[in-house]
Amino acid sequence: MIPSETSPDCDPIAVNGVATPDHEETEMLRSCPRLPFVSAVRPLSILFAIAASSAMWSARAQLLTFDTRNGQNTAYCGPLGSGVVQHNFLTPDPSHDTCAMSVPAGANWSASDATSHLDATLTPFGISLAHSGSASRGPVLGQGTYATADARDSWIFTIAAPTRFTMTATLDYAATDGIVSGASYSFGAYSGGAQVIPDPGTPAGAFGGFLSSPGSFAITASGTLTAGQYVVLLLSRVDGNNSFPFSGSYNNSVSLGLASGTFVSYCTSGTTTNGCLAVIQGNGLPSASATSGFTLDVVNMEGATQGLIFYGLSGRSAAPWGTSSSFVCVKSPTQRTPVQTGSGTAASCDGAMSIDWNAFVSSNPGALGVPFSAGVLVQAQGWFRDSASPKTTMLSNALEFVVQP
Repeated sequence: MIPSETSPDCDPIAVNGVATPDHEETEMLRSCPRLPFVSAVRPLSILFAIAASSAMWSARAQLLTFDTRNGQNTAYCGPLGSGVVQHNFLTPDPSHDTCAMSVPAGANWSASDATSHLDATLTPFGISLAHSGSASRGPVLGQGTYATADARDSWIFTIAAPTRFTMTATLDYAATDGIVSGASYSFGAYSGGAQVIPDPGTPAGAFGGFLSSPGSFAITASGTLTAGQYVVLLLSRVDGNNSFPFSGSYNNSVSLGLASGTFVSYCTSGTTTNGCLAVIQGNGLPSASATSGFTLDVVNMEGATQGLIFYGLSGRSAAPWGTSSSFVCVKSPTQRTPVQTGSGTAASCDGAMSIDWNAFVSSNPGALGVPFSAGVLVQAQGWFRDSASPKTTMLSNALEFVVQP
């Protein structure tokens, strides 16, 4: 059934001769205050929005603020008492540091060496940490020798508003000893309500890893960060434990890139009677101040059917939509935009509907979330008719985006 944009209490009434939703559909699509009709933006405008969007994204504000750092780069080798080379880091300044030490063979010990490189770069849009190092020593000649390279760096920073992120981590450790002394990374929430919301399909344990034996791996993950404080850490260490002779090396890194204003798709589209998988997309810049320029577009839906786009501010969901293959992907309360008749041909998957979200919220002061402020996280989804499906309606997947100034 089609929800009415004119009924303040969502009571079932007739709209253009079509009955409005039953109780379950009504509850799903709350809240629904009395709102003036806003003309839907037709799919032709999508092309213009795409052309303009790249320019809109070019001006990015600072997304990351430094809080604290605890970094240390160390190298030591030779017999006991040979000394240590160590450098400490507490400021956000870029670091490209090397600690190196070499002790030649003596009458009672073999030659040894250790080198550790620590690199760290902080920008307003991300952070990159990288370590490489090596250590080696010969056989025991009466007394043992040390050979250790160690780099560790921990950063705490604040994200002021929800933002998208991509994290890449690599660990690579080689050694004649079968035990790895230290090769690990981690990234996660620290305080202040921070939350890492991974994108669908993100491998379990993607935001922390370690090696316990020589080997390597690499991983990339993405998602959304809520406002709050986060910590990222990289630890690298090679030493010989009780092995003589010994040689080993490491090459580890973790990087975090932030991208304000981008959006992410999530949840699963329902399969319609004609096999359509409706997809919701965003084009332009969601803005707290602009009166146009950001469209929500639902494509690949059943052609020539009525539907609407709704949004919420309470987070993601994946609630079954009756016995159909659709899911309600937006937590209540939700706000409906006006009913519209999509383009396309009946019984085909060429249907589309679109609305300028900026125009809708700027012209409807009673809508959910209005007035918006920069940094608000919004979830949106498309809902449309499919009379032969179990609930006579179907849902697209969902889109999550961050409102910009």
